[in-house]
Amino acid sequence: MEEVTSTTLHQFGSGLLIEIIGVDERGDIAVETIEFEVLELEGKIVTPREEIPSEYEDQIRATLSEQSYSISDK
Repeated sequence: MEEVTSTTLHQFGSGLLIEIIGVDERGDIAVETIEFEVLELEGKIVTPREEIPSEYEDQIRATLSEQSYSISDK
């Protein structure tokens, strides 16, 4: 994705989804979704169910932090 235009957190079932929307190299809309498992509901601690793409890590951490979630170190 060449340019990220929005990063949104969605509750989905017992987990969370982070949806990253942007524009790719050809000018087309691109969407990337990362799924998280909630490890501790009250403490709002989550862990990704797959590796977080390094190019989106800052946006993902910021979006989680805005909603008081943190990523587990496990």
